[in-house]
Amino acid sequence: MEWNKQIWTKYRLGDIFCCFECRKFSAGTKDIIDQMSIKIYSTSWCGPCKFAKRLLDSKGVSYDEIDIEKIGMSREEMASLTGGMSVPQIVINDEPIGGYEDLWTLDQNGELDQKLAD
Repeated sequence: MEWNKQIWTKYRLGDIFCCFECRKFSAGTKDIIDQMSIKIYSTSWCGPCKFAKRLLDSKGVSYDEIDIEKIGMSREEMASLTGGMSVPQIVINDEPIGGYEDLWTLDQNGELDQKLAD
C-alpha cells in the first residue's frame, strides 16, 4: 500500500497519514486523534463548523480540527467515533457532545465552561 499524501491538522500534535487510493487510515492516525482533548470533525465548506470554531475561539481554548475530507474519513467512520453523521461533530475530553447547536446550548446554559474546565 502506497501512502501518497501527508495531511496535518490545524493545531498539529502529530502527523496524520491517509491513503487516498483506498480511503483507509494508517495505523497511527487513530492514536494521534485520540490524544486530542477537544476535537472538531469538520469540512472546509461547513458554515456551522466555522461557528463552532468561533465559539471555542471566543472561550480562548485550543482545539484540534479534523477535516474529514482532507484525511479521507467517511461519515460512517466519523459516526463510529462521535455518534453523529453530520459536521461538525465536537468531542470534549472523549465525550461526544454533538454539533454546533449542541455546543451553543451547552454554552447558553453554562455547562460548556464546566466541560472545558475538566
